[in-house]
Amino acid sequence: MGRPRPIGCQTRRTHQAEECRKRKLQNAGDVGSVDLQAKLQKRDNRIEALETENRGLKEKTERLRIDHEAFVRQTVADKAQFFQMVQAMRQEIDLLKLRENRPDSGNYLSSRYCITSLEQSQLGIS
Repeated sequence: MGRPRPIGCQTRRTHQAEECRKRKLQNAGDVGSVDLQAKLQKRDNRIEALETENRGLKEKTERLRIDHEAFVRQTVADKAQFFQMVQAMRQEIDLLKLRENRPDSGNYLSSRYCITSLEQSQLGIS
């Protein structure tokens, strides 16, 4: 009996050629798969690097926001303190002006009289 006859045009040589073609495709697929894996790994590494950079930028932005808020609060407090100091200096200057312009009366010598005079002058009372 021997071996069975090949079906159709399939002979031993064509069968070997077909097997060789399949192996080449398989190997090419494996190479393509390795290449694809390398590209995917590079992409994943880039994504990870960008996410790390993004986290760093978010943290830096948050620190800068907190620093800015503290700066604004301090500036507002300094401004309020400055205006209080200016107001106190104006009152002191007004008191000194009143003392310089005082008549010879003894009432002007007391600081209490100067303060009430200053308050009256600020209110428009003579």
